[in-house]
Amino acid sequence: MARILYLSHCGSSVGGGERQLFNLVTSLDSSLYQPTVICPDDGAFSRHLRAAGIETIIRPLPAWRKGKHFLHRYIAASQLVRLVKKRQFRLVHTSDSWHNPYLIRIARHCGIPTVSHVRTPIRLDQVRKYRFHQISMIVSISERFKPPFLEAGIPSDKIAFIHDSVDLNLFRNVPAESNVLKRDFPSNHDVSIGFVGRIEPFKKQLEFVQAAERVIQSRPNARFFLVGGIQSESYFEQVKRFVSVHGLGNNVIFAGERSDMPQVLASLNFLVTLAGGSIVFEAMACGLPVILVRNMPPSNVSWEIVRDGETGFVIPHEDAEPLSDAIIELIDNPELQGRMGKEARKWAEEQFSHMRMTNQTQQIYDGLLQSDELSR
Repeated sequence: MARILYLSHCGSSVGGGERQLFNLVTSLDSSLYQPTVICPDDGAFSRHLRAAGIETIIRPLPAWRKGKHFLHRYIAASQLVRLVKKRQFRLVHTSDSWHNPYLIRIARHCGIPTVSHVRTPIRLDQVRKYRFHQISMIVSISERFKPPFLEAGIPSDKIAFIHDSVDLNLFRNVPAESNVLKRDFPSNHDVSIGFVGRIEPFKKQLEFVQAAERVIQSRPNARFFLVGGIQSESYFEQVKRFVSVHGLGNNVIFAGERSDMPQVLASLNFLVTLAGGSIVFEAMACGLPVILVRNMPPSNVSWEIVRDGETGFVIPHEDAEPLSDAIIELIDNPELQGRMGKEARKWAEEQFSHMRMTNQTQQIYDGLLQSDELSR
């Protein structure tokens, strides 16, 4: 049995990356792999791991490139090296590329393979900054992220493409026993539209409520839920100010961070996102259409997740104004909602199951470990 060490971005909260890591470590073939997860802090995610029987170690991992962490980062790296040697880990896998320097030091001192997960678009200078050329295998959640790596001279066979995933048993397209959003935020509104993500500029909640304001003018029966914790207080205040100034308080609800996401999604009519992420898979698995506003890929790269006009709508960022039109189209067409929702669930079952993701990842581990054995 091979011991695998995972470095998590966070232990105190559960975001998309944490949900993907949880899907992976809880689905590994236990006869072949034994996972241990290092979290930089303690909290919701580390408790979630321990409750599932996953060995979890709390150990700070200071940001490598920040000068104030100069001494602490080397202490943390030395501790990791000692842990890997003592416990005889065979491979280390990080869920965030800023951990790459830790992986590189472990590889240098312990001679084991390393895997770095790429979950967001990356620039050519970042490929060099995070020293990806010294990583054994890069796992990208989208083929759209691959060109900068190739441009940096990283061989194509060192870049694997594996979609994020969803637990299809947990996220299902069945009616909620109770509508938890109407229970917690009572109203007579007919349609509930969701936006899920930590409140920060990257997620673009402000653009969402700007679209909501245009919709509410003609469709006052719609209610818009912003679900997620506050990452940026100043941005949160900016979004709240827009809601207040435009008198949207009855239609725009800040639902906060939730631990019952399957039930929350089951209480929505459809989802809107301007940043993508795991929530897209989870919404589709629950049978929800998804409206996605995003930068469009190059003409030679396909968009792999939301199928425009079939499982939802894909709107180019440069045409963000039509977001409100897409929302209105779904509000006015319950039949279209239902049809797209069924297709979304079917697409999630075919392409995005967590077992499919786990099997693809295990194939990478198998190849790296076999190569490592041959080189010894």
